Amino acid sequence: MSRRGAVAAAVAGLLVAGSVVTALSVGAGRAARLAGRPPAEVVAPEDARPVPELTGITEWFNAPPLTMAGLRGRVVLLDVWTYSCVNCRRTFPFLRALHETYADRGLTVIGVHSPEFDFEKSPDNVERAVRDLDVTWAVANDPDRAMWDALRNSYWPAKYLVDRHGRIRLVHVGEGDEAEIEDAVRGLLADGGDPGAARAGAKHEPPRGKQTPELYLGYLRGGLVREGVTEDRADPPRRDRVRLAGRFTGAEEYVTAAAPGATVTVDYTARDVYAVLAPPAGSTARQRVEVRWNDAPVPPDRRGAAVVAREGRTYVDVRTDDLYHLLTAPAPGEGRVTLVATAPGVRFFTFTFGR
Repeated sequence: MSRRGAVAAAVAGLLVAGSVVTALSVGAGRAARLAGRPPAEVVAPEDARPVPELTGITEWFNAPPLTMAGLRGRVVLLDVWTYSCVNCRRTFPFLRALHETYADRGLTVIGVHSPEFDFEKSPDNVERAVRDLDVTWAVANDPDRAMWDALRNSYWPAKYLVDRHGRIRLVHVGEGDEAEIEDAVRGLLADGGDPGAARAGAKHEPPRGKQTPELYLGYLRGGLVREGVTEDRADPPRRDRVRLAGRFTGAEEYVTAAAPGATVTVDYTARDVYAVLAPPAGSTARQRVEVRWNDAPVPPDRRGAAVVAREGRTYVDVRTDDLYHLLTAPAPGEGRVTLVATAPGVRFFTFTFGR
């Protein structure tokens, strides 16, 4: 067995008792957190690389199977996304507006769904996300990330703007720069005729400033790095770290609550807090998780869309593998979010933050 395999097997079977301080890796794949990103710029035709043919696509939603060869003569915007990524979701109003404004003028928008987690490979889950998130443009399911590799992509979300001759003229990573992207679309459409007077308009520009980066709980990206460290020792709670209290088992992508009362806590800086959570593997039963803000039930004006109040406590009902909106606020600030499993089996994947 390789060294990595031996470590993986050991950690996967680990039952952690007491309190664990978990230092977690920054989500390098979530592109919105890249600093110093260059502005969106259209490259000259002679400097552009050809777009690869759509490959590894197992299902299509909202459209019949498409090919890049068959789309020659149209401008194509490929949007690489995955449904648990809040940064991807925040670009949807703009993508929807582009689709509605320019589809009749020569633009085809294709969402390439390339999963980050194993549960996002399920076509049923992707179909549900397309429906629930009101994705109205074509979606190509890329469960093995074959198209991701063909594009030489590294981030979610990422956009590849292709001209009428099948050349990639613009690559954009993360959120924002919507006016520049729309100008590029209009410019490429104008190469073959008038793009029309209507504009989709910028729908969302992410505000800048400090916020907690995405935090992963699975050991593949950092995960459990110290065992048996209690919160009252030399390692006090620190911002932008996750602390586990109680009993958990570790896996590559997540940790699992092994007993009722298992607790996950993060001190964060952000306006909105999200978590990727899942019920026990293979189960469709609701899993209730208590949500606390600053060590108290979440007040009504701080509750995210997934949080409900019952008998003086606040909860999220984890019914499927998904992204859950836990907390919101009028403006970015510091706070503490605590999740408490009320039964064993719930899985904790990541925390994601927004401003």
